[in-house]
Amino acid sequence: DRIYYVGLSRYRYVPQADLLIPVLDRIAKDAVLGTMDVVSWSVDHALSQIYLEFPDAAKEIAESYKLPHEAMPGLMLQTSDIGRSSFIAQATMRINNHLVRLETVSVSHNNKKGVDVDEYINEFVDKVDTELFANIKKIPEQLCELMTMSISPAVIATDDDRENNYIAVTDILKESINKTFKRFSGSKKKVIFESLSEEIISCMSYTAYDIAEMIMAVPDRVHVDAVTAVTVNREAAKAPEVVKSVTKKYIKEAEKDFMDLSA
Repeated sequence: DRIYYVGLSRYRYVPQADLLIPVLDRIAKDAVLGTMDVVSWSVDHALSQIYLEFPDAAKEIAESYKLPHEAMPGLMLQTSDIGRSSFIAQATMRINNHLVRLETVSVSHNNKKGVDVDEYINEFVDKVDTELFANIKKIPEQLCELMTMSISPAVIATDDDRENNYIAVTDILKESINKTFKRFSGSKKKVIFESLSEEIISCMSYTAYDIAEMIMAVPDRVHVDAVTAVTVNREAAKAPEVVKSVTKKYIKEAEKDFMDLSA
């Protein structure tokens, strides 16, 4: 047997079962994203996590955005009996078997307001609905737009074409990595770039979507401590915005160079 001490006068102990089961029931009943699958769970006094996915929403996204890989919306629920964590929900998007961690909402274990458990649960689920589920299509929308932004030349037939293609793709990849990850040192970003650039095939056509997908998968490829991982996951989720900006700049510069040559 173990004894847990919580040294906070305002900490409010609510049994995990009294939180998690009603929340899961409410999410399933509301069906904001359709059918809910409980994919995995880890339950412990110190920290419990439950990971959910929503296959109906994934089908809708597939039909609407026609992405090359399945985009599966998910939700990670997390809580603790000993004050280690607030009651947290984090939206996720699993793309090509890489889990992209998105925005979070939370309700603290705080008895200051003296709210009852039902109000506590309702407040939490309402936040999930309005702040997470309402924005769950943001990433697919961004990726869909990136699919229209071609990086490679229309024809890749000669050695020069292949070399120019490789340079263009890796230039955008490098700048996007540097602008996406603020937490990493320059040497760490260099290692990430060198690893990803080895996967670029000079005779293949690339769009901004391909670059964003590679960068969003970086948290799965690096080993960092738990605190750093939170920041890195948050930064990786912004990859579509960063890649869009970098690619637009590249396209504008390429068009200017073409006009200068034609003049």
